Amino acid sequence: MPKPPEWLDGPAREAWDELAAAVGPMRVLTNADALALAQLAEYLARWKHATAQITRYGDVLPVKDDAGKTVSLKRSPYVAMQLEYGLMIRRMMQEFGLTPSARSRLTQEHDTKQVEAIFSRKATLLK
Repeated sequence: MPKPPEWLDGPAREAWDELAAAVGPMRVLTNADALALAQLAEYLARWKHATAQITRYGDVLPVKDDAGKTVSLKRSPYVAMQLEYGLMIRRMMQEFGLTPSARSRLTQEHDTKQVEAIFSRKATLLK
């Protein structure tokens, strides 16, 4: 398991710890993956912040005139941020094998290699 970069702190460091707990036991990471994992941790921390702001203020904000009367509504900018970070997180989670479909591909590739190895041994024995 790579060590977190020194510059990663606060909520992103907490996200690193959460991700490390999920990815570490899979034994797929090397030190070369530290930057990518740090990036994923940053996106996760920012996504959580945007989500908290939406929870606090709502996903629609009132637009008021000079008298303070609501004249229209607009989407909170945190909604777009949450969506953008969520898409980045999903892409990166797939890279780390943190989605069900990503894990099934890894398992299928592993199983296929095992099956090929078994058949190649049998073919060698039959010769």
